[in-house]
Amino acid sequence: MLGALLALACPSPALAQSGESEVRRGVVTAMTPVAKKGGLSSGTMRRLGASLGRTLGTRLAGSEGYRTGNDLGADLGESMASTGGGRHLLEVRLDGGGDIALETETASLTGVSVGARVRIIGSGRQALVRAE
Repeated sequence: MLGALLALACPSPALAQSGESEVRRGVVTAMTPVAKKGGLSSGTMRRLGASLGRTLGTRLAGSEGYRTGNDLGADLGESMASTGGGRHLLEVRLDGGGDIALETETASLTGVSVGARVRIIGSGRQALVRAE
């Protein structure tokens, strides 16, 4: 009985670490843009931008402007979709086994791509994803 009371009174390592976050490691297996409510996904914006860029590029520089306009328009369209709080759904195969999916801010995914090794700090909507 005394041992049980002492165990409750003395902080255990698990309780002492309650302010710490779990760090998991793994490899990104998929990244999918998440459409904003009432908005278009970055994939749709990329296609629309490419279409507009091809049209303008062809009108301004003929056949030479087609490819350049396509590429610039696609990049511009995608960046317009991802500004202002864009999010991505990541699927990660964990080193310890198993897969997880989490949604995170696009702006925080610097250096993260499919096949990249990542660290996941914390869990849920508060989880941070960092490239290794």
